[in-house]
Amino acid sequence: MRGKVFTIATATAAILILAPFAAAAATDGPVIMLRVDVSGTGDDTPKVKVSVPLSLIEVVIESVDTTQVMRDLKSEKGIDIRKLWRELKNADVDEFVTIEKKDNKVRVYKDTDAFRVTIQDENNSKPNIEIRIPFSVMDYLTDEHKEGFKLSEMIAGLRTQLPLTIVEARHDGESVKVWLEEK
Repeated sequence: MRGKVFTIATATAAILILAPFAAAAATDGPVIMLRVDVSGTGDDTPKVKVSVPLSLIEVVIESVDTTQVMRDLKSEKGIDIRKLWRELKNADVDEFVTIEKKDNKVRVYKDTDAFRVTIQDENNSKPNIEIRIPFSVMDYLTDEHKEGFKLSEMIAGLRTQLPLTIVEARHDGESVKVWLEEK
């Protein structure tokens, strides 16, 4: 049961996190697809495959007033998210947090084009949870958009990175993967 909850929770979180990022595709060129794959070895593990053209998601997003999204990026406590993002991106440090325990390792770091979080259990030779947030997505989200988001512009910035895995999680024989690719 714990594994089933993990799988469903991870898939739901991944879709909710990715949906605003993957909301539009340029009309010229290949179609960009949002893909989600949930699988596992247990009989009670749902097998889910989602393959949706981003242009379809764009139709839904166009009906939402995006001028309010990320409008006030300064919290009541005074944290300026735009400034924080600039400092993280431009910092001369690549490794921000590493926590190592006997049975797992957590890393928060950046590479050349993305901010990453990985979690690795002792029984795995590589991280079993990986979250990747491309710099171009954060740059776009923290820019000012007086006319509202044009999510097709954000997706255009990701086109050179396709195929692009956003979230991948593996645990107890179950896996969830969310990615963008051209078809």
